Amino acid sequence: MTKVAYVNGMLIGDDGEARVINLLVENGIVTGKGYLPDETEDDITIIDCKNCYILPQVLGINTPPNTPNVTGTLGPLGQGHAYPWIPINTLLDADIPTDGAPVVGVSVTLNQDTVETVDTLLTKLANLPFPIIVSWGTVFDPTEFQAMLTCLKRHNRSIILEAVNSGQLLATALTAKKHIPTIAVSASLDAFFESDSAYFIEALNANVLDQLYATTTPEDTILLAFMIARLTQTPLTTLLSRIAWDTPRLFTIPSGVSLGKPAGFLVVDPNLFLPVVQAKHNQAPIPEGFIRTSVV
Repeated sequence: MTKVAYVNGMLIGDDGEARVINLLVENGIVTGKGYLPDETEDDITIIDCKNCYILPQVLGINTPPNTPNVTGTLGPLGQGHAYPWIPINTLLDADIPTDGAPVVGVSVTLNQDTVETVDTLLTKLANLPFPIIVSWGTVFDPTEFQAMLTCLKRHNRSIILEAVNSGQLLATALTAKKHIPTIAVSASLDAFFESDSAYFIEALNANVLDQLYATTTPEDTILLAFMIARLTQTPLTTLLSRIAWDTPRLFTIPSGVSLGKPAGFLVVDPNLFLPVVQAKHNQAPIPEGFIRTSVV
């Protein structure tokens, strides 16, 4: 039996707090949390994570971008879709199951899907409790946006809003939260440098961004979080606890490391932040140890 203890690491996103903790992993399963069993060092491999962050495995971290998750889905999925969510208009002529089979998620695109169409289909699919992701269209129409949120609220479903990469991000998030307090707002980390970052900073400070995602590599995702934390004076633990990779397939954000569950956490060494930036700048290999997984 393989036993590995990760000691002295700062666990992020667990019970809403960041704290130093020890974790014991046996054959890939978390069996100890907050303590170490009374065993000799010969029986266990000790990995010292002092001054490092431990992140619960973020969504899709080992999955190439745009790879569909076809488990339990309804409708077509393929390379033509930016994310593995089923566009609601593809359900117009779909053979809808009547047994309540699970659907991973359905996307609604503003300024493309009409409120009437969405209302009709959600009424038709009332027996399928799938979540909805609201994607951005080419033009922002405040009236239509509010009408769509009102429609979605009436159907009482879990909703995530994919925030825009523009200066209207803050106003959009605030408007969404006003209509549906439980809505989860997701914003692209990449957008921080692609648009007016002042709105991004305000949205972070207003605490209306529930999730941050990136479509680059896992290393770049975490690296970008470090950069934004420095530029915005936002606590790094706050950013790291919100990270997702490649827009979430499922409708939950990792909340921590649980006993009896597979160990999929990452160990990130902040001391290597600047060397990694330098390596990126010089197009050199990233120093080993910046990101380590729990698999040894």
